[in-house]
Amino acid sequence: MTDQLIHIDLINKLTQTDSCFALYRLPGEESIRLVYQASGQPTLIRSISELNSREGFVFAPFQITEKHPLLLINPEKHLTGWEAIGAFLSTLTIKENVSGKISDHSPQKNTKSTYLAAFEKFIGALQSGRFNKLVLSRCTAIARQPDFSPAEAFLRACAKYSGAFVYLCHTPVSGTWMGSTPEVLLKGGHAAYQTVALAGTRKAKTDCTSATRWDHKNKNEQSLVALYLREVLSRNAESWSEEKTETLTAGNVVHLKTGFSFSYPTHGKLGDLLQQLHPTPAVCGLPKEEAYHFILTEEGYDREYYSGFTGYLSADNQTDLYVNLRCMKIEAGDLKLFAGGGLLPSSSRETEWKETEEKLKTMRGIL
Repeated sequence: MTDQLIHIDLINKLTQTDSCFALYRLPGEESIRLVYQASGQPTLIRSISELNSREGFVFAPFQITEKHPLLLINPEKHLTGWEAIGAFLSTLTIKENVSGKISDHSPQKNTKSTYLAAFEKFIGALQSGRFNKLVLSRCTAIARQPDFSPAEAFLRACAKYSGAFVYLCHTPVSGTWMGSTPEVLLKGGHAAYQTVALAGTRKAKTDCTSATRWDHKNKNEQSLVALYLREVLSRNAESWSEEKTETLTAGNVVHLKTGFSFSYPTHGKLGDLLQQLHPTPAVCGLPKEEAYHFILTEEGYDREYYSGFTGYLSADNQTDLYVNLRCMKIEAGDLKLFAGGGLLPSSSRETEWKETEEKLKTMRGIL
């Protein structure tokens, strides 16, 4: 136990340095993994297709900009298991000296009134027939307590959300982020891959004996994401199959999930495929390009790395990339929490606001 406390302290100190690292835990697994780059900037990537033939831990924003580039942490060390990670951390001489984003303090006031003002713009565009779906998100800032420990929060998320991809990522470019996300963007290797359509949200039932009843709005929202993935796979996959839609529990909410398995033999071109997958309608909307630009113009704040994607990418081995949902940015004075929801012409403003509140509880639940 003493050793673990020492290692937790070392991880916390790493978030105050110019080194680059990511701790992550895959869904359904117990082993924690570490990707560590001792010095220098992470690789800054200006286009998703530039990920072709690359390997490392990816941290991608919703929109790639000069301020928020796509980042690749080079795997100078890629370790699995707390024992191996702890032994490695014990060899480091850690000098706390952060330059760049981690010292920035830029709270974004995204109150209920600002959210509802954006909602009116979004619902108007939907009801005019301009879009089939739009995703509206928000962030909220919580004062960071003096004893807040990023490493302990990460471990609590691992214990609480066993079915999610949980990560703690730090670079001097992005600052420190943590998340617990249920949504696969791309996983697999050796030409056999998977992706999922994940949309529709209900509060999870406390009574496990009764099935979730899904209304037309949620079913329609999820079907739009599934349709988009079918189109992408039809253009790119050598062959593909679709699983039966099921209910997936993610923290205190549930979603509709449709899994897809496919053959993609051009493994050196994963960046090209990711360019088409991101952003999926689950975080953006349809038509995709028009919805993407509408969100950037009308949502009213900078999503930064929320609703981008993150995880380990390998052209030759295993890839595990997830959409960056249920996440927070860890700043010096604040913790910035992000959440969003899909809107259709029939969406209700109060219902959608409450949905974001439920999703924010995923991160609040581990503070």
